[in-house]
Order: sequence, then C-alpha cells, then structure tokens
Amino acid sequence: MKKSGFFIACLVCLISVSQAKDGELKTSPLAISFGSQPDFRSMSLSPDGNKLAIIQYHPDGFDFVRILDLMTLKISGVILSTPKDEGHTEISWCTWVNDERLLCGLKTRYSFNDTYTYAGRMLGLNYDGIHALALPGSMIDRLPDDPDHVLIQFGVVRSSTADTGDTLIWQWRRNSRVGVLDIYTGKISNKTYPQSAFLWFSDGHGVPRLYRSINDDYQRWYVRKPKGKKVFWDVLHEVKANNFIDSFVPVGFADNPEELLYLDLNEGRTALFSMDLAHDRETRLVFAHDRVDVMGVKTLGKYNRTVAATYIDDKSRYYFFDKDIQRVHELITQLFPDKNVSILEEDWNRRYYIVAISSDVEPGVYYRYDSQEFKLKRIASISSKLKDRKLAPMQEIAYPARDQVSIPAFLTLPDGDTKTGLPAVVLPHGGPSSRDIWDYDPLVQFLTANGYAVLQSNYRGSTGYGEAWFGNGAFRNWERVVSDVNDGAQYLIDQGIADPGKICVGGWSFGGYAALMSAIDSPSLYRCIISIAGVTDPREFGLNRLKYVGGETVREFIGADEVGDSGSPLKRAGEIQVPVLLAHAQEDANVPFTQSRLMHEALKKNNKSVEFFEYEHAEHAIKPEKYRVDLFTRLAEFLEQHTK
Repeated sequence: MKKSGFFIACLVCLISVSQAKDGELKTSPLAISFGSQPDFRSMSLSPDGNKLAIIQYHPDGFDFVRILDLMTLKISGVILSTPKDEGHTEISWCTWVNDERLLCGLKTRYSFNDTYTYAGRMLGLNYDGIHALALPGSMIDRLPDDPDHVLIQFGVVRSSTADTGDTLIWQWRRNSRVGVLDIYTGKISNKTYPQSAFLWFSDGHGVPRLYRSINDDYQRWYVRKPKGKKVFWDVLHEVKANNFIDSFVPVGFADNPEELLYLDLNEGRTALFSMDLAHDRETRLVFAHDRVDVMGVKTLGKYNRTVAATYIDDKSRYYFFDKDIQRVHELITQLFPDKNVSILEEDWNRRYYIVAISSDVEPGVYYRYDSQEFKLKRIASISSKLKDRKLAPMQEIAYPARDQVSIPAFLTLPDGDTKTGLPAVVLPHGGPSSRDIWDYDPLVQFLTANGYAVLQSNYRGSTGYGEAWFGNGAFRNWERVVSDVNDGAQYLIDQGIADPGKICVGGWSFGGYAALMSAIDSPSLYRCIISIAGVTDPREFGLNRLKYVGGETVREFIGADEVGDSGSPLKRAGEIQVPVLLAHAQEDANVPFTQSRLMHEALKKNNKSVEFFEYEHAEHAIKPEKYRVDLFTRLAEFLEQHTK
C-alpha cells in the first residue's frame, strides 16, 4: 500500500478564493482562516468508482457541484445553487443512481407562520450537466438493479428541526405516497397511499417495509405485512404523541430483509437490536457497549448494506459486521494511528472506497483506496486555508462536579510555553441532545489561536453516556447543566490553568442558553458572555414549535412550563452583571431570531452592556462565510476587550 499526491493538483483548480465584499463586515487573518467554509463538504463516488461528484461552497453564499473524472483527471462543472439573498436555495446532497446520472437534493429556506423553515426538492441530471430535470419527492431507495428508476416518497414537506437534538419537527400532508420515479422523465408509477405516513424505510432492494406516522394522539411505526397479493400495514410500535423519551429508533434492515435493525435501551444505554419480522417479531441484542451509547449504524455500497454499528468513547468507533470493510479500516488505520478513519463511500463492485482522515488538528483529508491494488491515493484536504497553520491538540480530561461526579470534557490550550494563568473560554455545546467529541472544531481552534484556553464539557444532559446521564434533558435539568458548566470554570482556576479574572463563557444555540444561565447563576465567575443563535426564553421557544406537527413533543422535551421564568435568561436579564455579545441570523430555522432580539431589548432596558450583531440572509450556522468571518472577527475583539 502506498500514499500518493495523485489527485491533489487536480482539485486545487476547483477552489475559489474570492472574498465577498461588504463594507460593513469585518475581517481578520485568523477569522478568514477559521471562519471560511471548507473547500468542499461532500464527495459521492460513482457506481463504477471512476468519478466523484463534489459539492463545494462559494464565499458569496451559493453551492456548486463539479465532477472529477478519476481516470482522465478532467474536471467539469454541473450545477449552481442560488445565493442566500436570491432565493436561499442550497444543494444538500448529490448521489449517483447509475454511472451516467445524478440526483441532487435542493433545500430552500422560506418564511412559514413568521418562522423560517425549509422545503426540499430533487434535481436529476447527467454528470456532464445535460438532461437536467426537476423531480418530485425525496428518495427512499436507489433501486440499483433498475438504472432508470428510484423509489420515492412524495406529498411530504419537511419543516425545520428544532434545537433539540434528534427531535424533528415536521410540516406534512396527510395521505403521503410512495412511488417509483423515472429519473429521466419524472413520471411516477406504482403508487401506494398509506394514511398519514411521512418517514419511510426500504429494505435496500426496492421494497418499502416500514413507515412512521404522527397524529394528535399517537406516534406509530407500521410494518409491511404481505397477505397473498395484497399488502397490509400492522402497527409495530406505538407511544403517545407527547412522548419525547421513546427509545425505539429503527435504523434499517440487515442483509435479510425480514430482519429489522433498531436502537433501544439495554441496561440504561442505547444498544443495537434486531427483530425477526417473519417469526413472531423475535428480538436479539446485536451490539451493546459497556460504557457509552450505540449512536447508529454505518451503511455502504450498492444496496446500502449495514457494515458496522457506530459509537463514540473519546473518538468515533465502529463495531464491524462486514469483515472485508473491517480489514480495509484496519489497514488504513495502521497508516494513520491516532486519527479518525471514516470509510464514506464504496463503489458497487466493492473495489474502490472514499476515505476521510481527520483529527483534532486535521479538518479532513480525502483519499481513494483501491482494495485490489492496495493503493491509497490522496484527493484533497478539506481546508486549504489551514495548510500552514499549527493547530492545538485537544486533551481528553475529566473534572469533579460539586457532588463529586466526574464530568468528561476536552481541554484545548494555545500553542506556546505558557500553560498557566491563561485567559479562557468555557464553551458548552449546543443540541442540547448532543455532545462534544475529539475532532477538529473551527471555533475552538480560532479561540486557541487567539491565545485562549478552551474547555468543552459533556455536562449531564448530554447524549452518548446512557439514560441516567441524559436524565430528563438539558432544558428540564438546566440547573444541573449550569452547575456542571460552572464547576468546569472553577476547575480551570483550581488547576492554575486560567486567570480567574480572565474567563468568559460562550456557546452556540443551546450552548448560548447555557452560557447566559451560567453567568446568571455565578455572576462573579465570568468577565463576559457570548450567545450565538441562543435560546433565551424556553417558554416562548416551546410555543413557537407548536406551529408544526410534532411541536407538542418538542415543547414537552423542553419542559417549557417547568423551566418557567427561573430558567429564562430573558426574564432574568436584570441579573446579568457582565458584558454580553449576542449574534443571530435573521433567517434562523432552528432558533427564531426573535429569541436574541428580545434578549437584546431586555438587556438594554436594564442598562446592561450588550452588543448585538444581526446577519441578514444567514442561517443557524451563520453562513455564508462572509458573515461567519465577521462574527469571528468581532468575537476576538470582544474577548480582547474584556479579558486582556
């Protein structure tokens, strides 16, 4: 096996380095390096393994797809999306349905009931850009044995996802349908009409086997049950509509289409199970970890076969079912020890693989692996702007909470000899049904490059550590979250890592909420607060979610009435004693822009020091990059003013 720079020169010409010009926006060299979008964000391998469809960003706020022919090294453009201020359409994904034709998902942001949300559609086109055709619905199965058709669901519109981890909010129409779509003509045939279905699973061979339905009373999973020439749908699993802790999550099918794979609790942690649909729905435990949750499964190849269960301890890990894929993973891991090795794509003949290598100090490098010739050829790094920068390693640590529970966390220190008495930022993660992991994080690296120690804690309420750790969720248990976050700040002081007069707290989304509440709880601990796209009033946020089907479940998850005024930064704005930086996108579909606008008004009314930055035509992640570069520049100025 050998490594090569075979493709790297070819991809350089794909990367645009033009910078959007806006007289009101700020920049700095570090903000450009860490705030710019990656050079590309996904690669899709053609069935024969010889072409790549690459989705790239443009700094002015649109996406484009280009094709790299791995045999001739020819590069061609295919499609462009529209800029964020001209229709707000972006390219979500592209996949090959045969060696000639691609399907791409387009996502459009629009205003719905005074809240921004998304609608999706598909575009079919040949890899040379011809025969482009707008197509209905969303794909369920590629039907790889039928090169002219795919299986789709249609009559469904997906709405926004709330900032509640895995809880989805949907806008949907009743009597959604499944059909076979001709990818060249757009004609739909073989339609089925189950009642109120909106989320489907196929067995990988073209047969819809499972769907989910929600009404005002129940959430139900239905399973296909053929009886002669007719097909019936039986209830497989049912819970009340407002049940936000249902642990039953289907993830797909095994090689045997009668074997359903699903996640559920096992001894207090999420594990992978299988259910034999043909034999009285007998279940068996497939894989469980003794310390952490199973996060899901990895699928690859022509029929999206399940090759591994996935979990995270300190790093992303795999429990392989497919021995061939396990062998490939082990061979590549030997070349890149102490890095994350992710097999992303497999050609339909199981010869070629697209592999991503990443770490805390490496945003990602893509390779193509030839399993016949045992060759690994480099394609490109995901971020050329960082090629000459030395990044700071993340240290996995644990610190004691005030009740002596050990809190897992990551500590990243700036480069240099000084490791004590540093200015610091405590950075609680968003979600809140999420967790921080060992990997590249642009915000963390930006802060350390500016001289700050950064602490990221997986406070109680984070996912991945089992049912007891998650508890009732981070919103409902906000006091525990705040306690864990503030104990992390005290740990930095006790260890001499941070100067006690130079610590700030900040976060994105729920992390912004946690930052505000942490500073309210311990007003003398921090010198400033940063809230980016943060929730500031859980009760109002929960009411906003009621505009969508499934919104009551989300409101129950938040526990909006239980959190009440005591857990609302908005209601307690008068208690904040240090300067605040608020930033929010006006078209945020996750956390409504009004959450920060009202917080700004409340802080001003109480004569508090506050800066508020609004980003027009931007989304929750503060994209396009001209806005994020501006945000990072202002963050550095704000922190400099209050800590140095």
